[in-house]
Amino acid sequence: MAGTPPAVDAPAARRERLGIAELAVGLALLAGSLTGPWLTLLLPTALVFVIFDGRAVARAVAVPLAAIAALLALAAPGGVALLVIALGAVAGSMLAVARGRHAALDTLAIPAMAGAAAGLGIGLLAAPSLLAGWEAMLGRGVTEGGAMAIARYRDLGMDPETIAGLETMLGAVGVWLVKLWPAMAALTLWLGAWLAWRLYARWGKGAPELMERLARRRFTEFAVGLPAAWLLVAGLAGLWVEPLARAGANVALVAATLALLDGVAVTEWWLARHGVGLVWRMMGWFLALAFALPLAAAAMLGLGLVDVWMEFRERARIPRT
Repeated sequence: MAGTPPAVDAPAARRERLGIAELAVGLALLAGSLTGPWLTLLLPTALVFVIFDGRAVARAVAVPLAAIAALLALAAPGGVALLVIALGAVAGSMLAVARGRHAALDTLAIPAMAGAAAGLGIGLLAAPSLLAGWEAMLGRGVTEGGAMAIARYRDLGMDPETIAGLETMLGAVGVWLVKLWPAMAALTLWLGAWLAWRLYARWGKGAPELMERLARRRFTEFAVGLPAAWLLVAGLAGLWVEPLARAGANVALVAATLALLDGVAVTEWWLARHGVGLVWRMMGWFLALAFALPLAAAAMLGLGLVDVWMEFRERARIPRT
C-alpha cells in the first residue's frame, strides 16, 4: 500500500550494565549485613532467578543457592524469624515488579520494606523466643567487639579518660544497635532486593515485557517524595510515647535514611551537571565519609528533606522563558 512505511524489526533489548552504585551496595551487604549476606544478597537473587528466569539451567543453579541461603539462615539464632522477614521483603519487591513497577531504588522502597515489616510481625507472633535470641546474640557480639577494641586501645597506651569515654559511647551504641536492628534489617533487605533485580536485568532472561520494565534508571533520579517526610515526622513523634518509642525510632531511622539517599542523589546530580568527573566525585565522597561523616550525613539528610518540597531536579527540567 502506498504511503505505508516498510516493516522493520523491533530494536534489540538493551543489556543492563552494573555500575558503582551496584558495587557499593553489594560490598556493603556482604560486609555489614545484620541479617547475614546470604539473606540480603544470595536469597533475593536466587529467588528472582528461580521464579522469573525462563532458562532451565539458570533455575537449576538458583534453586540450590536459594536452599543453601535458607539453611544458612536457619542455622543462626532466630533464623526462622529472620528467614520469614527476608522472604517478606523479597515477596514485596517481586509483587511490585510483577505489577509493572520499575525495579528502581525508590519504587521498591515501600513494597520491600512493607514486606519486611510484615515478616517481622509474623516472626514476632510465630517465634518470639527466636527473635529474643537473635537480639541477645547481637548484643553479645557488640559487647565483645567493643571490649576487644578497648583492650587494643589500652595496649597502645591511649589516655584513660579517652578510653572511659569510648567505653561509654560503645555501650550506648550497643544498646541502640539492638533496639534499631529491625530498621537496619529492613534497609539492607530493601537494598538486597533492589540489587537482585539489577543482577537479573543484567544476566537474566525472562519475558520481554518484564525485561523492558527493568530498564535502568540512574541513581541521580532517586527521590523519596512526601511520604518519607511524614514517615520521619511520625517516627519522631513516636519517640515521645513510651510504648511506641522503639517503633518510632525504627521508623525514623528508615525515613531518615531514605531522605539522606535523596540528598546524596541530588548532590550527585548537581556535581555531574556541572561537569565534575566521576573520579573527583568519588574522592569527595571518600573524604567526606573519612573525615566529616556526621556533618556530611546531616547535610545530606537536610538536603533530601528540602528536596521533597523544592524538587530541584524537576525545576531544572522546566525550560526557561
